[in-house]
Amino acid sequence: MTTTAFKNLRAIIQLISVLLILINIPIPAVLLYNTRFTTIEIDNLNLGYLSLSFLYKVLLIFNITLGMFASCGTNSKVKFYMRLYLFFTFLFMLGLITYILYVRNFYQNHLLTTYTTKTALSVQQKVIMSSLLFCSTGIDCDKILKERSELFIKIYLSIGSLSFILHFISFVLIKIAVNISIEKPHEGPKFVTITRAGMNTESLRNKRVMNIEEPAVVQSCII
Repeated sequence: MTTTAFKNLRAIIQLISVLLILINIPIPAVLLYNTRFTTIEIDNLNLGYLSLSFLYKVLLIFNITLGMFASCGTNSKVKFYMRLYLFFTFLFMLGLITYILYVRNFYQNHLLTTYTTKTALSVQQKVIMSSLLFCSTGIDCDKILKERSELFIKIYLSIGSLSFILHFISFVLIKIAVNISIEKPHEGPKFVTITRAGMNTESLRNKRVMNIEEPAVVQSCII
């Protein structure tokens, strides 16, 4: 039978797993709404793995995968799976905090620098990106690109920070679950002392001393 402590931990972990899935709902909508921006990032500026749209997709995949892994691992009550979850979640949290710091401090500068370089070197790229951003002059394009990236950044930082907190709580709870007893120990057979009636009673176990002359007296009385 499962211990009460593990049942409580499992219930909280299940709740966190559900939240990790629910917080991803805005991500597809954000990517679809900013299709032009993601096109500029990937196709025109070639940001690749440093593009914000790529980081959104990574966050979406790992939130769902690790959330389900945490739920299935605790339901299985197999400590090997839980330790495996701890290993992958630890690596993901390191990567996530690195991405959050990059997006917060360096992404926008990297985006605008790459945009300026690309448009300065190629007139064709400048025309394409101007049509995607609906701008005419260079100053207007820079301003629009900066404004769109700021909204994109704020949404990512919000979802990413919340994801990190939920993953951290789940990590701590499963770490505790690994170090506690999952199943209650089986109780051994109980021995019951039974008091028997008859010769086992205290009064019958006591020895009585008889007088050797008693039979003769009895015999004389009979005669």
